[in-house]
Amino acid sequence: MSTRAAADIRTIVAEAVSKGATGLIDVNAFAMDKAGTPYMAPQILVDVDHSMKIMADECFGPVCGVMPVADDDEAIA
Repeated sequence: MSTRAAADIRTIVAEAVSKGATGLIDVNAFAMDKAGTPYMAPQILVDVDHSMKIMADECFGPVCGVMPVADDDEAIA
């Protein structure tokens, strides 16, 4: 991953968190994850929705958004 790609993914994660998503992984446990580097800790974001770029755009990094759904039909739609 390039430094630029890592910065873009960090921005997407920060945007989701600012809109109410919660990160489940403590990035502080990954010493190499620092701004300005191509190294990123993995992240799982919960409580995301379709207004967030993590769910609306393709994110080619170690990030997964988990969105609540009402039932199987909604999950498949």
